[in-house]
Amino acid sequence: MLAVFYAANALLQAIGETRVKHHAVFSAFGQHFIKNDLWSSEFSEMYKQLLIDRESCDYELLTEIPRFQVEQHLQNAHSFVSEAETWLKKEGWL
Repeated sequence: MLAVFYAANALLQAIGETRVKHHAVFSAFGQHFIKNDLWSSEFSEMYKQLLIDRESCDYELLTEIPRFQVEQHLQNAHSFVSEAETWLKKEGWL
């Protein structure tokens, strides 16, 4: 989850936006990258599910995430970070 949070934060900083809280970064990412059709909405869904499960694990006492779901989250996080890196390179930030 943190990798996606920091990748989204880097994207926002590249367009002059700064957020510090998880939900604020998620919201701003959706506003600037999804609603403006810069990124596919599938990335917003990936991010949203990661955020939901992270909060469940952090704040709910007996939450368990099945192994297959954790593996899917890892794949999704890798895809998100890779896409962020590609976009930042294309825009001249890396």
